[in-house]
Amino acid sequence: MTKQFIDHKFVARGEAVRGDVSAPITIQGTYSDFEHRPVQCIVMSDTSSWPDGFDAFNEENPCCLKGKTHDGEEIWVSKLAQVSPSLNPKANQAHWKGVAETFIKGDLDEFDATGGEFICTAYIPPTPIAVSDARCTPSSDGTITMDDSPREGVRWNTKFGMAELIDNYDYVDDKVGFDTTLIRIQRCQIVIKFEGNGLISLRDILQELPKVLDETLWLVSFLSRKRIAWYAGDLMFRPNTGPTQDFKQAIILRQSWLGYESQVGAGKSWSDLLVHPKELRKGLFRELLTNYEKSVYKKVIRRTLPYILMSYERGYLEAHIGNVYSALESLMAGFRSETDNINPHFLQPDTFNQLAVKIEQVIAEEVEDQEVAQGITKK
Repeated sequence: MTKQFIDHKFVARGEAVRGDVSAPITIQGTYSDFEHRPVQCIVMSDTSSWPDGFDAFNEENPCCLKGKTHDGEEIWVSKLAQVSPSLNPKANQAHWKGVAETFIKGDLDEFDATGGEFICTAYIPPTPIAVSDARCTPSSDGTITMDDSPREGVRWNTKFGMAELIDNYDYVDDKVGFDTTLIRIQRCQIVIKFEGNGLISLRDILQELPKVLDETLWLVSFLSRKRIAWYAGDLMFRPNTGPTQDFKQAIILRQSWLGYESQVGAGKSWSDLLVHPKELRKGLFRELLTNYEKSVYKKVIRRTLPYILMSYERGYLEAHIGNVYSALESLMAGFRSETDNINPHFLQPDTFNQLAVKIEQVIAEEVEDQEVAQGITKK
């Protein structure tokens, strides 16, 4: 896969904004179409009209960046992270290099969305939950056909509308030597379609995506036995009637931590999952999500999930036990009552001591190195 269609460079003229104060800047950077990579930005100041004492990249109160490219597309950056400043002595111009926490590019002006449809797509790491039952069959002439199985994904309700988690394909023209070729890229994604109504901007909708998707993806992560977070997306507005120039689109890239993807791998088989995808598509996922959101222990479960996901990492046995123990600690801390009394559903000390003896015996049998076994037992 060549850099030709993966990387895009941009240059935009705009301003750094904090409240009512702004400063003129030029933003240039690079972003990727398909890879999960940081959007690297270089911000250059316009010293001729820079406000006195204006610190654009104060960590406690950072600025947002906005601008417009030469072809009229708008750029918006929530803030610049990992900032390293420098100065060009000849031009007396300040430079800042950093990573865009959230990067949005496209048609960002407010418009009347009445009588049109939004199509929002968020991209996530591979998970068998998203892979539909439909099969692709390559033919001898190089074409690919789909079988007759219905393409159904995992669905649930959001504030925008019905969301569907499913796999899809992007097709990109490329070259192999002197020959042209078509590359097919499988992508797992969440698609939400909803009707427009009144004045809105694509940026406002994209900024709401974390609130709409992040919490649900913790449940997807748990069922996938790996960290699943959306890292990019695109949003289109398609008018039902009217001129084609009313069509609008924007993309979003965010600095998401995908956690244990590199450790656990893509998870190519449904056997890696806690629940078969077919059951999730039949409505079980919606039921699980409802129970999770309404649970009085939601915060406890949420605090525990990262440790459970860590325990799936490939590593030493001691690290596995340590992560599982941390998850248990989080659960116990959350289940304690306000008076700090232990929940009656927990084991009584005598029963726990009997169980501890059995656990020690298992460790002694499974771990050959006596010193290591004693260390695990102490933990």
